[in-house]
Amino acid sequence: MRPITSTLFLALTCFAAETLEAAELKQETSNAFSRYILLTEERMARSLHDGDSFYSMGGKQGLQREALRIRLRQGEIIIDQMETRDGDRTITVPGGLVHHWIALGFIPGVNLNQALALLQDYEQYPVVYQPDVKRSKLLSTDGTHFNIYLRLYQKTIVTAVFNAEFEVTYFRVDERRAHSRSYSKRIAEVENPDLPKERERPVGNDRGYLWRLYSYWRLEERDGGIYVELESVGLSRSVPVFFAWLVNPLLKSLPKGYLSRVLNSTRTALTKRQLTYRIHEGAADSFEARCSSRALKYLRYCCLLSNVPAERGAQPMAESAAKLRPFTKVSKAHRSEPSRSVRSPWFPQPQPMNTRSGSRQSAGILLGPANANGQMARRVDQLQSSLTTVKPVV
Repeated sequence: MRPITSTLFLALTCFAAETLEAAELKQETSNAFSRYILLTEERMARSLHDGDSFYSMGGKQGLQREALRIRLRQGEIIIDQMETRDGDRTITVPGGLVHHWIALGFIPGVNLNQALALLQDYEQYPVVYQPDVKRSKLLSTDGTHFNIYLRLYQKTIVTAVFNAEFEVTYFRVDERRAHSRSYSKRIAEVENPDLPKERERPVGNDRGYLWRLYSYWRLEERDGGIYVELESVGLSRSVPVFFAWLVNPLLKSLPKGYLSRVLNSTRTALTKRQLTYRIHEGAADSFEARCSSRALKYLRYCCLLSNVPAERGAQPMAESAAKLRPFTKVSKAHRSEPSRSVRSPWFPQPQPMNTRSGSRQSAGILLGPANANGQMARRVDQLQSSLTTVKPVV
């Protein structure tokens, strides 16, 4: 076991030292990859127009499809390696290595609009997709086409950081299905990231860890949630022939962990947003219910105070309104002088009082003396008797 471990360590060390030298993206490598993408998108176009095979699971037989859905609804993320062929022939990419993987998952309790809102919220990518995304910025958009910037972080045998720009386009198939396409427009490897000596290596003339990255999302709302499929096609440099048997399988397996993190992060973020929305919605409904109940009780209380009790016989609104008189009636002469008496038809005005020093009229007394013709006492008794029959509703 120790000789195998030592050999593996030596091979990886030699490969890491080899990759420190710049590798150039040649035109033949780029053309072969473009051919690979063309054939891949032709296969996707055929499946996108077929409702039963919208994603890779749709092309399976009935029993296999249902068994796959059960696994997905149980929370499993299924990841497979893909290969696009030119008929029966393998597409050779000289000087390059194609990383083609597909991942499928299910997110319960989420609809299509919520999933699209998360995927298009690019400013939050460093939070949602950490640590793979360190920075993000939305450069421009018209609602369907998005130009974005991402700083990508990749740690495998060595650590690599990239400044990447992508062009993303979204397509809405119908109310429950949508898909998107993301093309890398520029990928530059960063030396000494987040340090004063930070700089970009020349595009296409770096260590060759990531030259191209194309991503395809397919979303379908179904079974009380949403099925999410992510197909990723990347291009990196090839490795020396001497180490190819050892390193190529390792490099090809790295995207599997990346896709697993992306789908898990997407599911976690959507679940958190849905839970937060439900908590806020429940709190708002509870608050509104309490306020409505209190307001209703207060209005009922006010209405009872302002209307004639039912046992005394209610009158039509027009008739009762015609009999109402204003509570106070202030003359113009007394509006700015609160110390004077207010003449109101509800209360009789005090009569002049006779004193030894002469007679004077009481001014400044709102309620006259209790023996003023007995009218005051009778009015107060009537008001109190009518109000005692009204009880507030708690």
